[in-house]
Amino acid sequence: MSSKVAWTPLESNPEVMTKMVRNLGVVGIKGQDDSARPLGLDDELLAFVPQPVLSVIFLYPLEAKLETYREKLLQEHRPPADESKKVWHTKQTISNACGTIAVLHSLANNAARLEFEADSALKAYLDKTWEASPEERDQLLKVNEEIANAHKTSAQGGQTTAPNPTDDVYLHFVSFVMVDGKLWELDGRLSGPACHGPCDDLLKGTAKVVTSYIEAMKNNASEEGQEETSTNGVKLDKSAELQFSMIYVGKAADF
Repeated sequence: MSSKVAWTPLESNPEVMTKMVRNLGVVGIKGQDDSARPLGLDDELLAFVPQPVLSVIFLYPLEAKLETYREKLLQEHRPPADESKKVWHTKQTISNACGTIAVLHSLANNAARLEFEADSALKAYLDKTWEASPEERDQLLKVNEEIANAHKTSAQGGQTTAPNPTDDVYLHFVSFVMVDGKLWELDGRLSGPACHGPCDDLLKGTAKVVTSYIEAMKNNASEEGQEETSTNGVKLDKSAELQFSMIYVGKAADF
């Protein structure tokens, strides 16, 4: 019998992410979204995003050429083991759980700035896993019924019909956070966090990385002369059905 665990994919929707945060027992945090268009990621437009932003959750297409570019870039930004231990990171082996993994990465690395309810499922999980390895955190998440239920309830609250847990989904969530003055990218498919170097502005630093991903996808499609379509203003391979989006996670009173 297979031991594989699969969850219903989360919709890239700030209301869904906010609901997920609240279902985890975190008070006063919500999401705000924005399309990840190149023209929407310059400094002038980012200045309109309410502050403080605790993290950025980025949704991108699992497209081969973009993944190759990403893997090469993140390999170049692999930090020393002692430095990566400062960042809370979990592996992901639960199918279609990347949305919740991105939320966990966003909140765990801002835990000192959060207010938890007395019976918070997230607080209990973090207390149990703070000193654990990324692999151990993943195994403990698989058997955590409270977080699984929080995910299920949130996944059913989107604007579109939720896919089945076993459906193949070709979009993936990652999270960007600031820890010790550096920008970190957190992806449950990786063995550890990736460090994009010193950064004094989470939004501007994330926008620079995200723009490079979008441009890599745009350039690859153009170079190969493939039939293209436009998604959020970016020319892309029509066969991929691609989309990019960002959700800013911040204090509810400020959003």
